[in-house]
Amino acid sequence: MNFLQQNCRFGFYTQGKVALCKSFKCGDNDLDDFFTKDAFLQSEELLCKNYCFSLVDDPAQLVAVFTLSNDSIKKIPGSRKRKIEKNIPREKIYSSYPAVMIGRLGISLDFQSKHQTSL
Repeated sequence: MNFLQQNCRFGFYTQGKVALCKSFKCGDNDLDDFFTKDAFLQSEELLCKNYCFSLVDDPAQLVAVFTLSNDSIKKIPGSRKRKIEKNIPREKIYSSYPAVMIGRLGISLDFQSKHQTSL
């Protein structure tokens, strides 16, 4: 198991969650500003969904915050396209395929460079 699985709880990153948590800083001014203000506006406009991991033992401590958005994979180059589509029935082949995009990702300064190795 990794750190997130063992020690963290996954949840929505909302203004209500932020009000209950310690301030989140990842060390990048643009990301810190985005997660403080713009993330909620974009979520209200249905451009993304915001998620976070917080500590189980201290729910006020955010470990990571990220956004997910709907996206699509449009033009796939020739040889890759054939490789991907060879197992897809002809009637299911489309000009674009649905995808999920990680828009922004911030790891709290308190947890950066603390990766664990599993044996």
